[in-house]
Amino acid sequence: MNPQNDRIHQERPAGWLSCAIGRHIARQPDTQVQVITPGMSGVDLRHADSVAAFFHRQQPTHVILSLLDGPPNQQPPPPGAPPPWSEMLMGAMNVLELAHQTNVQRLVLIGDGLAYPASVPAPKGEEDWLTGRFRPDFEHEAIATAALIKLCASYTQDHGLRQSLPFRAILTATPFGGGFQARPQGQQVITIIMARLHEAREAQAPHVLLPFAPDERQEFVYTDDIAAAALYVLHMDDNLFASATAPARRFLNAGYGRAVSYGALAMTLAGIVGYRGTIGFSPSEHPTQQTTHWLDSHRLRDLGWRPLLDMEDALALTYLHHRATLKATDTAGAANPKAV
Repeated sequence: MNPQNDRIHQERPAGWLSCAIGRHIARQPDTQVQVITPGMSGVDLRHADSVAAFFHRQQPTHVILSLLDGPPNQQPPPPGAPPPWSEMLMGAMNVLELAHQTNVQRLVLIGDGLAYPASVPAPKGEEDWLTGRFRPDFEHEAIATAALIKLCASYTQDHGLRQSLPFRAILTATPFGGGFQARPQGQQVITIIMARLHEAREAQAPHVLLPFAPDERQEFVYTDDIAAAALYVLHMDDNLFASATAPARRFLNAGYGRAVSYGALAMTLAGIVGYRGTIGFSPSEHPTQQTTHWLDSHRLRDLGWRPLLDMEDALALTYLHHRATLKATDTAGAANPKAV
């Protein structure tokens, strides 16, 4: 594989993963990778003809297909509205088929670790997948993710001898970071805690109430680390990936490998934000519906991948992005008061 000729296609233009992968590549000046996104080309992933035209026009050698932002070509649904996963499935299946037809060298599918059964004790390892029922509030996305992982395995099994071992997948811990748009309730924990602590600091409030149970635990992973894991698996040696995922050749977990309590998370964020008041918790205000989980990522770590940042540094960068976003919003509102 010659990285100077790599042409990577991501199915979501200007999204958080595209930006994170761009940052990761920028830190590796000896890696000449061209990141291709549909952009203004007018591609609609829900229609096979549109996807085919894009693939034949751009001819990517590598594809990164993320399910973490929801259905292709769709804005996040309104709060409480179920996302149209049928459209996500159609789009992803079109991408997989065209990647096969155009002899794409490698493809990595990125899914949410909430696709693991809810009843499996944490940490959840790859061998625990499909061994129980999915979370009721995440069932549609979990089934869609499972179907696409199986489809990747089928393409690999049916065409692997001719196309090397092209289709791979990773499941991630709960994503967070600047630019990531959290959708499921369990993905909003960091966003909510950070926003409330920032507002309390600005208002000089002596006390802030957080809508979570302080002893509930969850694993989070920074967006740039997801991007790094995707690129690492994308370029992994075929035999190495096959042996690590044998016998089914399905996927690998990507996460920090440890969970943090919401109480400890709040204390860490209070230090980053600069909030000096007292912190209380009211879990009945915002029940997380058994979102507590974390992944066993030892297989990917044994293959040499490591997170780029520790949790506290990643949270600090996320808060900087949060403040920059607030400042930009205030500036835009001041410049155009009618838009407020």
